[in-house]
Amino acid sequence: LSTLLFLIAGAIVIAVIIHLIADPLRKHLKVPPKLGVFIAVIFLILVLAGASYLFGAKGADQFDRLAENLPEAVSKLQSTLSSGPFGEAVANAITGNGGASAVDIAGFVRGMIGGVLTSLVYLISTATVGVILAMYPEHYRDGALKLLPPRLRPRVREAVNLSGQSLKGWLVGQLIAMAIIGTLTSLGLMLIGLPSWLALGLVAGLAQFVPVVGPILSALPGLILAASIDATMLLHALLVYVGVQQLESNFITPFVM
Repeated sequence: LSTLLFLIAGAIVIAVIIHLIADPLRKHLKVPPKLGVFIAVIFLILVLAGASYLFGAKGADQFDRLAENLPEAVSKLQSTLSSGPFGEAVANAITGNGGASAVDIAGFVRGMIGGVLTSLVYLISTATVGVILAMYPEHYRDGALKLLPPRLRPRVREAVNLSGQSLKGWLVGQLIAMAIIGTLTSLGLMLIGLPSWLALGLVAGLAQFVPVVGPILSALPGLILAASIDATMLLHALLVYVGVQQLESNFITPFVM
């Protein structure tokens, strides 16, 4: 049932995003609820289409370059490590005994990008259910409550409503934090002259949605690419990633949330 539960959870998130736009229309402009949902869906489609048009071509080009440059970057890094006194052991740890080779890492990156395209199928299904939930939220909420004993339904209904409000606030804060992190990372990597800075910034911004692990994993491609250039570039890239994450942990996310 994991796929079904994942689809339902994703649909709820999409429905909440739609209502973030539709609720102000209903409240302030007196737009009928279903019309507000329709306007919100059209608005989101236009925003996604506009973002794809503005950043899609350059972003896709930089992702292609990143996938092409990473194998060479890993090879250079392994050669550099092998020449040092302790580097051979590190290089063997990377390539040997089940470690990841340059080809492995390149395949992982290409598989990750391909996985994004494959996920579009699941996204379409989830988005469809999300729109239906957004159109009739009370129907599905009350229908689910009928699975519970009558004496518990008022309390659970209140808890579900409060959870929905909290989820709306969290999503707004998370989207703001992701946008700030992606922008700051892109600007920092651009200023130090690292190739594929836009793609790496987009990865950093999207990875912010995954707590703890996401920011660490998103920094690895940029650091490997920087290490293949020289030690100074690696140091600068490390400062960018660590600096942005310190801002995120200590200022951006606490302030926004």
